[in-house]
Amino acid sequence: LGRFVFSGCSSLKSVTIGNGILIIPNSAFSNCSSLIAIDFGNSVTEIGNWAFEECGALKTVAIPDQVTKLGESAFEGCILLETVKIGAGITVIEVSVFEGCTALHDIELSGGITKIGAEAFYGCTSLETIKIPNGVTTIGNSAFYGCKALKSIILPDSLNSVGSSLFSRCVALKDVTIGNGLEIIEDSMFNGCIALETIEIPNGVTTIGNSAFHGCTSLVSVSL
Repeated sequence: LGRFVFSGCSSLKSVTIGNGILIIPNSAFSNCSSLIAIDFGNSVTEIGNWAFEECGALKTVAIPDQVTKLGESAFEGCILLETVKIGAGITVIEVSVFEGCTALHDIELSGGITKIGAEAFYGCTSLETIKIPNGVTTIGNSAFYGCKALKSIILPDSLNSVGSSLFSRCVALKDVTIGNGLEIIEDSMFNGCIALETIEIPNGVTTIGNSAFHGCTSLVSVSL
């Protein structure tokens, strides 16, 4: 298959990937606005960048265990996507992979994930909860920026590096647990989290960045 091979096929409703196809190339099915069903088959190991970007009718996605790479922005802008299951072969959630998936409310991450890229869930306004597996060491800039429905988050002890603006504008975020592995609360990490009432900073944190809790108007208790 070539890049953009079925891009913009606006009447395409279903895709079945046959055995023998290993890679879904960049932008292969981008802007297929009627696509509602994907069967990845048993041989696909890589899903390219923007592969299903702006597939606005897609509601559910299950990434098989044999897939080891899910490319950047693979499902960006899939505005009706509600549920996602990530198979055991994925170790990295790439940059912007689910950015702008405004209906996404249920996502299951595999236990083998070690990194969540920048803006991975940016603007996922229906996402109320997400379990970050113990084993994740890095989360990039603005990964959960503007997740307006997100109510609680637990950052595991394995996490030692986060980007700026990680939970900025998460206006429903009330319960936060920060693991013991984190040393730096980055700039604007909780900027504008107006529902956040209490925060406990672990002893291992050595630096709290600029505007980290700026505009947290409900914050009544801080433990340093």
